[in-house]
Amino acid sequence: MKFAHIADCHLGSWRQPNMRALNIEAFEKAINKCISECVDFLLIVGDLFDTAVPSIEILKTVAEKLRKIKEKGIICYVVPGSHDYSVSGKNMISVLDKAGLCVDLSQREEIIQGNVLLYGIAGKKGGFEQKEINEHRDYFKKLNEKISLLKKEKNIYSILLLHTSVFELLSQSLTDKIDALSIKDLPLGFDYYALGHIHSPKIYNQEKIAVYPGSLFPCNFNELERQHTSNFLIIEKKNGEKESIKKVSINLKKVINLDINANKENPQSLKEKILSEFKKNNLKDAIITLRISGILEEGKPSELDFMSLEEKAGEIGAYILLRNTSKLSSKEFEIKIQAIETKNIEEIEKASLITAIKENIITEKDKDKFPSFFRIFNIEKLEGETTSIFTSRLTKEAVKALKLEELWK
Repeated sequence: MKFAHIADCHLGSWRQPNMRALNIEAFEKAINKCISECVDFLLIVGDLFDTAVPSIEILKTVAEKLRKIKEKGIICYVVPGSHDYSVSGKNMISVLDKAGLCVDLSQREEIIQGNVLLYGIAGKKGGFEQKEINEHRDYFKKLNEKISLLKKEKNIYSILLLHTSVFELLSQSLTDKIDALSIKDLPLGFDYYALGHIHSPKIYNQEKIAVYPGSLFPCNFNELERQHTSNFLIIEKKNGEKESIKKVSINLKKVINLDINANKENPQSLKEKILSEFKKNNLKDAIITLRISGILEEGKPSELDFMSLEEKAGEIGAYILLRNTSKLSSKEFEIKIQAIETKNIEEIEKASLITAIKENIITEKDKDKFPSFFRIFNIEKLEGETTSIFTSRLTKEAVKALKLEELWK
């Protein structure tokens, strides 16, 4: 038995057309690899699309590739992820399922294909919740009994598909920042736990085999800096032998990371410094990630001529220039910030609340909730944390600060 495990394709996530095209190409090549490897079936564990309603062009490409593997006798099993999810249940995964191009396991009871039993639970917006596991608890008990009986009758292999966060497989920077299930919360009895949602590849191989393949293609600037290839897994299980888990990497474009320090520079000298780095590297057909940080001695970040930098990158044959200036500032701006910080922050907040009460934005009785709410604006996105996880974390903190837990349930 051989199967592929893919997750977090996020097709449509990039706003730049040529990056969106690469993302789709990664999916196409992954499907072609599944065919050439002669896998028996394919698992896509959530976030095939970046939104519940993707563009028609993306949907056409996915439908074409799923039709191709179906013609080769390869069944594609899918569960929707937090991005595919919609409250109404109407999403493109269900459309593809109805068309017979894939099987949405979240809409069925367990499925048995030959000697393989599969069961899947869809992810939810903002992450998987413990209550979903609890809702399935009685069913899992009956399912485990069925698996035990089947194993006595034949050599059954069972797989559970989950789009969720598992604490033991999170990076250290995320363990105390997001809600996650423990590996102990996962129901017993399955041979392989096919996971999605966390974009870094992780394998837990102790009392259970729980695996994240990582995102098929980097979904944002930060991920692209770390992940230069498209990755998924092929798992092979032979009778009497342990599973072999093989990472498959697809190289699409060379990625060159440029990290530029702007301290003591002005917009013109900073531009020259960047152009100098261009000359040091072979940028032909490469994706350039340009991260600029520091404090300009003179001028403003907005005065840096990014258009001419992009034109120069194009002239030397680069595929695309992507930039991140979130940590770039100016001396003038920093002086202003320091002037603000010398004032009593509590007095500024108090004045803001008084104005809000006068303008009937909030009521007098609600003003005590806001000091802790204001602190939330100091929370920063963690390195490697996805936008959806960061948004969910901020939302939960805001709900807690404003004491709206009952309304939020």
